[in-house]
Amino acid sequence: MRGFEPVREEFRQNEEYYMPKRSTKASAGYDFATPVRIALHPHEHSKIIPTDVKVSMGEDEFLACHIRSSLGMKKGISLTNITGIIDSDYYSNPDNDGNICFQLKNNSEHTVIIEKGEKVFQGIFQKYLKTDSDEINSKRTGGIGSTGEKEKITIDISKYRDDVLKKCHDTLHEPLRRVDESLTNAITNHILNDDWKVEDFDISIKDNTLEVKCNIDGVVTKVVKCKEDVFDLEKAVMMALLKQFDVNYGLVDKIIKNSPYPRESELYYCVNFDVFNQPYVLTGIWTWESGERFVPSFEDNIFKTRKEAEEKVEQIRDILKRNK
Repeated sequence: MRGFEPVREEFRQNEEYYMPKRSTKASAGYDFATPVRIALHPHEHSKIIPTDVKVSMGEDEFLACHIRSSLGMKKGISLTNITGIIDSDYYSNPDNDGNICFQLKNNSEHTVIIEKGEKVFQGIFQKYLKTDSDEINSKRTGGIGSTGEKEKITIDISKYRDDVLKKCHDTLHEPLRRVDESLTNAITNHILNDDWKVEDFDISIKDNTLEVKCNIDGVVTKVVKCKEDVFDLEKAVMMALLKQFDVNYGLVDKIIKNSPYPRESELYYCVNFDVFNQPYVLTGIWTWESGERFVPSFEDNIFKTRKEAEEKVEQIRDILKRNK
């Protein structure tokens, strides 16, 4: 039997999923759509994104996954593993029920936005051949990476230090510094300076799980990331650093979620005026570097949704009419 189906409910990671479909009668590939909105800055890679879809096929078949040309050739987007290979025994594995996942990289010099529901890659069913002397009888015991080595892999954090500092600055320091001064000071005084060094960390991956140990001045903290976050190294290091300096990441995350400002790389909306002094909604991608000009001068002119911005436009139009 060959076909696609949703993974079991307990393994789903998104609010909704999109079943792969061919575009035309002669299409070789089945198009997979992203279940979430993706924003990628130049040379940035996304998290691993589950589609919440699995595939069944013959034992001598595999599904080859390739980026769609509309993203690859026109926007410089690629799959991080270039070509994804889904083996027949990945179906319904005990780790993730065969959830097909993907990760993207932006190879261009421009920020690329991929909206939820947009087609991202295509899967093509293919058969494979074996050598006459092939005697492999072992079976898959897990999900992504389960057929690889089970040895502990140590990661050199030195090449990630700048990325960690940037993520701390963009996702923690900037959103917090106008909301909670004490937390901001903790982040500024400890994380964004030279109090910590790369040798203070022991980072490893084993059995597809990321483990971060932080040891500063003899105080050891440990963060173990679950499998779906295995490649979110910057976040894991941030959590370890915050814990090291008695800052609760859950509290920080809650404050940021309730912040009036968009998160880094999110769409934002504001009110602008045309040459006739008429208000309209302006849309952009929020970065704290560029957003700084809006704060605090235009603190009440930053909106997370278009509806909020449109309501503001109507209020301004009413005021302009009354003042004519």
